[in-house]
Amino acid sequence: MGIMLIRDHQLHSKKERTSLKIEYIYNSGFHIETDNHQFLIDYYRGKFKLNPDKPCTFIVTHAHADHFDPLIFNLEREGDQYILSSDTAVPAADHIHIVEPGRAYRFGDIKLQTCGSTDAGLSVRVEVDDLSFIHGGDLNLWVWPEDTPAERNQMEQDFKREVACLKSHGPIDLLFAVVDGRLKDTYLPGPSYFITSLKPKHFIPMHFRDDRSVLTDFSQQSFPGTKLHIPATENDIIVID
Repeated sequence: MGIMLIRDHQLHSKKERTSLKIEYIYNSGFHIETDNHQFLIDYYRGKFKLNPDKPCTFIVTHAHADHFDPLIFNLEREGDQYILSSDTAVPAADHIHIVEPGRAYRFGDIKLQTCGSTDAGLSVRVEVDDLSFIHGGDLNLWVWPEDTPAERNQMEQDFKREVACLKSHGPIDLLFAVVDGRLKDTYLPGPSYFITSLKPKHFIPMHFRDDRSVLTDFSQQSFPGTKLHIPATENDIIVID
């Protein structure tokens, strides 16, 4: 599916001055703006508009087709850069940075810490413009009905290890993490543990695709100190002051 752009006035009627603006695109794809930067993370389908006045950093947490569309390279402008998980098999270049789990990087004034995943690729912690956010990629407590007790125990160990890795880098303002209704009765322990461990100021669910019923249930949860933001629709814009 090709990339679709929409005009700014289709998203919001007036320009908002804010330190952090998040646009939910689809699945785990988000367009994020800070004071001096913008990020497009795990895009593979949907509409969005880049800000022509800010450099864009494109981040891909792993190579799964619902997180990575190579057509993002067609969007490159002067000053933009790409940060890609090594499993994408994209060769490095001056503006293309290939990253591995468990490392710390700096790209200009953007600090990036990477941790692992319980699926593919990695999870990322970004510090920029006096803000910090984590995009978990596919890091989740993936417990399926057919899993054996040994598989469930290993999954829990792996998940908690990577959450601890992310937590070790300090407090965060915003966490994006998986809330996936396909797990049915076992969907909640993953995001609950993620939130209670990291205690982010704000949380935005992702990876629910078209299943909004899981968001209805999740929105009833309460996590002291963390404000939940539930995307109402695709291209919903969430402003965090």
